Amino acid sequence: MERRKASRYGLRLPVLFSWKDAQSKLDGGFTRDISASGVYVLCEKNHCPAQGEIVKIQLFLPSIGDLETPGMKLRSKGQVLRTDDFPEECGFAVLADFDMELSTDDDSYQEEQP
Repeated sequence: MERRKASRYGLRLPVLFSWKDAQSKLDGGFTRDISASGVYVLCEKNHCPAQGEIVKIQLFLPSIGDLETPGMKLRSKGQVLRTDDFPEECGFAVLADFDMELSTDDDSYQEEQP
């Protein structure tokens, strides 16, 4: 039985995420799917935050058509609901409410502590 309240959409976007356990960590990956209430991220094996961790996450959306136009960034902070360990990679689901902003050429990932 499906218990999700929001529809999921298969969408592969680049992601940066940070969290703090014993030390601050910054890593990247790609989305597997996204919904209005969260995102599932695939990343390198053993690079997933643990269930319950608070992560800061940025998704990067490309512009369509005009290559001169910057893409968009979706930013959020949320809690890792679960992690999965696959043979070649790992993944984690985050409960998140995203804010949008325009990307610029001089944008860099600004790490704030989760």
